[in-house]
Amino acid sequence: MSTNIDDLNNMQELSMNIETELDNGEADNTNAGNSVSLENLKKIQLQQLEQLKELKEIQQIKNNDDSLKNEINKNKVNENRKQLFKNCMNVIKEPLMILFLYIIISYPRSQNFIGRFVPYFTNDTLTFLNILVQSLIIFLILIIYKSVLLMYK
Repeated sequence: MSTNIDDLNNMQELSMNIETELDNGEADNTNAGNSVSLENLKKIQLQQLEQLKELKEIQQIKNNDDSLKNEINKNKVNENRKQLFKNCMNVIKEPLMILFLYIIISYPRSQNFIGRFVPYFTNDTLTFLNILVQSLIIFLILIIYKSVLLMYK
């Protein structure tokens, strides 16, 4: 049996022609052998129509499966993009925070303001102790930031 729809359309046309001949009385019914063959032709025609319906249903199911697979693939791609964006943001977030804090702490006005409260924060000469104090302040701010984020998650 052919699964090509065009072949099935030809079978349907053949079945319609047979049915038209039977309805018009063009087939020879006088003969007992012909009546048996007409019954066989009717059975064959019904079988062909049933097979045609089945093949159309199969093709429709296949098309539905393909569209469902395409939709699932689109959803997977969207989820992967969202996950990639989320991962990139997680990777970039902390370095940006450190850069932002470093810029704020390096700004002369903020150094003078913080220097009033924290000894060894500013000095005329840059020493290891100044760098250590500034690094500790950045570290403490990041730790506080992380703990606040963990509390509100």
